[in-house]
Amino acid sequence: GNSFKDIQIIVKKGSEFTAPASDGLTRPDGNIGSYFKWLGSDGKLYVPGGSVPANVNKLTAQFD
Repeated sequence: GNSFKDIQIIVKKGSEFTAPASDGLTRPDGNIGSYFKWLGSDGKLYVPGGSVPANVNKLTAQFD
């Protein structure tokens, strides 16, 4: 939908982590595409289940 909610992921400081799955996330109203990735605070895109470097401190859902 069009809601904004934070998901907390606990990661050991200085460690890479796995990007969360997209289960339970709904697309924005009117969006019927199949694209989904996470946009990291480093400006790079990450697939669910992919490795995210330790310097990333925020992920934002990206739909197309």
